[in-house]
Parts: sequence; structure tokens; C-alpha cells
Amino acid sequence: MTQAELETRVLTVRSVSDVERAVSGMAGAFLVLASVGGRIYARGPLAGSKRLYTADYRGLTVIADRARTLGWLTGADIDPIQLAARLSCPGVPAPLDSDTLWNGVRGVRPGHAITVDECGRARTTAWWRSPEQVHSLAAGAQALRTALDRAVALHVRPGAVVGADLSGGFDSTSVCFLAAESGAKLVTATIQWSAPGSEDGRYAAIAGSALPTLEQLVFASSALPAQFAGLDIRRDPPDEPSLFLRSRLLQRHIAGALVDAGAGCRLTGHGGDDVVQPPRNSVADGLGRHPVTGLRQLSASRMLHRWSARDTVTAAFDRRNYGSWVRDCGAALMRDARTSSVPGRWGSAVGLPAWVTAAARASVGDLLVNTEVTANAETPLQHGWLQHIQQSGRLAGELAAESIEAGLPCHAPFLDQGVIEACLSTPSEYARDPRAYKPLLAAAMRDVLPEPIRQRTSKDHCLPEWHAGLRTNRRLLAEWCDTSRLAESGLIDREMLRRVVLNPELVGSEIAAVEKTLATEAWLRDIAERPVPEFLTQEDE
Repeated sequence: MTQAELETRVLTVRSVSDVERAVSGMAGAFLVLASVGGRIYARGPLAGSKRLYTADYRGLTVIADRARTLGWLTGADIDPIQLAARLSCPGVPAPLDSDTLWNGVRGVRPGHAITVDECGRARTTAWWRSPEQVHSLAAGAQALRTALDRAVALHVRPGAVVGADLSGGFDSTSVCFLAAESGAKLVTATIQWSAPGSEDGRYAAIAGSALPTLEQLVFASSALPAQFAGLDIRRDPPDEPSLFLRSRLLQRHIAGALVDAGAGCRLTGHGGDDVVQPPRNSVADGLGRHPVTGLRQLSASRMLHRWSARDTVTAAFDRRNYGSWVRDCGAALMRDARTSSVPGRWGSAVGLPAWVTAAARASVGDLLVNTEVTANAETPLQHGWLQHIQQSGRLAGELAAESIEAGLPCHAPFLDQGVIEACLSTPSEYARDPRAYKPLLAAAMRDVLPEPIRQRTSKDHCLPEWHAGLRTNRRLLAEWCDTSRLAESGLIDREMLRRVVLNPELVGSEIAAVEKTLATEAWLRDIAERPVPEFLTQEDE
């Protein structure tokens, strides 16, 4: 969008109700802030990679892009219930996942806008509507390709040096090839993990051999900062606990290497996993439209994930509305009842790790039972899909913040609104197939990617490095258990946490739960060390 184009669009705005029409169709992830006739209209991108927050201050509504700004301004305390909710896996349902950690500071839900009138009174409304469905895989793939082309080209100037992640996986490799088509001189970063059977290096080499004007930076994981490196370094904290805690210094190192190679920005495939395919609860979505196909995919998913037949049938034919499902999740938490591993109609059940106290469990359960909630979208499928996308968007925002600190703007084209809508417009039976890997993206990139990349179905991981990082930090983690801020708040049992973090055999859901707990503990320590945001300056009165 050029300055002249933007000015032309602005001339059509007569009231805040005209703002969305003026920005419709723009590529990129951006905040919208408009002042029209004394009224303010503000919202963030659909993916939630940039956020807005609001609070009441001296009788007026104040909006900021940092929750910490408003927490400092209003002198707000940390809400212990929200702290406990941050420990849940996979997380609390929307819109509770948009709440902040400060009492009285409210997050503006992605897909919603806040309007403030002339007297300072505010209301929030939904600005986003679900896209119309297409009727074939080919139509969805064409829409995705067009949107992804625009999203990548937005950040590329012919001949400019662009940094990019190149794991050899579907998502990052697609971004690299589209950037090259737009004229970028690419400098790419590939990490070679040490897990047996890791294939990223081989596939990245295949992709690199087909890319023009490419400089490849390949990092052995042993040559990078270790997982969880820097746990003992206190910093100005972000708005909430960051799941990039374990790889923060690693990402800073890679961003610095891309800067040294001349890159002016960094493109990443982050978000692709959640954008181009619906979540696992989508397997029952097509039963009504295409019963035979739906049953075949449901059966394949059950075998792939080893779901029990009883839990699969129960989940597939669950007809509760969203509010009832959230309340039932809360009631199950308070009873500490067994939950199914099969994703339900609206998503996965809310769980808390074993080291959370009974009081904390009860407080999160009560939050779910007694809060009025509305879904992200009209259908369970699109609701769950959007929630996964927005969780990914939150992580993309954290990655961008880390990259910016290294002097390198970072962009995730898969999280552009046009890309998201192209995927959401594709029926689930086309976008997800238990027997195929990312069929929608594979169709969209058919004429771009080398065939070995399109046929790849594996995905590397860093579990050996993850466990090594915990072992390296055993002494520090033991000290954290002794002096835990979460334990002082009555939210966790320090001895149970000690047994877990010093256990070398962590697997499955325990890994995510440990990461969330450590991220929240580190965040509390950062807040205690640096209570006044460093990005603010105060003048003497």
C-alpha cells in the first residue's frame, strides 16, 4: 500500500463503520487505529500476532499495544487466577485466552475491534466474518497460492537481501521459493538437530540446490546456544510468559547471523502447521456433508493417534454448544476427572499438570464454569481452527520481538489474513487427510517446490537438545523450586515440580506442561526484577 493509495482509501471514511472497508484486502499483519469525528476505532490482525489492550484510567478508556503499559499506568496487581490459567494445557478456551495477567487490563480479542466514543466509553465488536466455502481442493489451493504470493512479495524488493528459515519442511521451503520468485537474494538458516533420523539438512540441501542466488547458513545444534540457555539472565519481561524461553538465545544467535550476512528482514514459515490444515477435531466435521469420506478419515485418524473407539465415537457425535462445553471442561477440572485424549467437537479438554495445587485447579475450573463465552466462529471447525492459528500468531509475535532485538524485522506470511481466509474457506475434508501431509499446501505449491519436498512427510524435533538443556540447568532449576514465585502464590507444589524438572524421562504432554511452568516462573522473576517497563520513560513532575 503506497501513501497515495492509502490517502485515497482514507478519503472514503466518514465514520468508524467505514474503516474496515478502507483497509479491506490489504496484505500484511498490522494494527488499525482510526480517529473519526471524535471516535476512536482500533483493532489488531486476525492472527493475533500483534495485540491491543485496554483499561479504565481516571474515567476514560485507554488503549495500548502493550499490556504492561496499562498495568504500570493503573498500578494493577498480577491476577493469580490468570497465572494459574497460564499453566493449563493446551490452554484455556477462547476468549479467556485473550485475558491479561493484570487485574483491570483487558485484551482485545483477535477478530474484534474496540470503539471509544467522544465521552471515553468503550465497546468491542467483531470485525471479522468467516469466508464463504469453496467447493473443491483446486479452488482452495488457488486461493491459498494467490494469498501466499502476495504475503511474501509484500516483504521482498527485487535484488534485496532477505533472510529466511529453511528447515527443508513444507512451510519454510514454500516461503523461500516464493521469495526467490519475487526477486529476493536469499540467505537462509538451517538447523541440524541431533535426533536419530533427522532429515532437515538433507531436504534443505535439496531445496537449496534448486534456489537461485542463495547463501545457506547451516548450524549444527551443538554450535548454537543450548535449549534453556540464559534462564539465569533477567530481562525486561514481555506482556505474558513466553514459550520462546527455551530457544530465546538460539533465535537471537540466528537473527544476528542473518544480519551479518546482509539480510534486511527475516521470513519464516511459522504458522504454516496451524494455518494450512484444520485441527484434529475436524475429523468429524465432514460426516454430515460426505458420510463415507468422513467415516474413512475418522477411522484413519483413530488408528494414527491410537484413540479408543469409545472416545472417538463420543467425540464425533458430541452436540453440546460452546458455552456448555467450556462449563463442562471447568467442572471436570474441579473434579480432577479423567479427560479423553480425543479432541472434542470444540477442541481438546483443558488440563493442568500434576504439580498444580488443588486451590489453583479449583480457581481455573471456576473461571471456566462462571464466565460467559462466545466461540471464535459460527462452526466448531472454524472456531478450533482459528484458536490454533491465533495461538500460533502469539508465538510469531514473540519470535518477531526476539528478532527485532537483534536488529532484524521478522515476518510470518502464513499468518496474513488473506492466507488464513483462503485456508478457512476450504472444507476440512480437502484441507486435512490423515493419509496425506498438508494436502492443501501441496496442491497450492505443485508447480513451485521440488518433488522430494512435496513428498516429505517427516518432521524433525529437538528432544535430545531439550533434555540436554534441562540437565545443564539442573542446579538452577533446583534453586528455582526452592524459591518458586508460583509456589509462594499457592499455585504449585514445589516438591512435585522438583521431581518433574529433574526427571530425565519426561515425555508427551509433560514436556509442554514443564515449558509453560518454567516460562511463567521466569516471567514472575523478570517482573520482580524490573517492575517498571524499560520501554517507558518518565519525566520528573
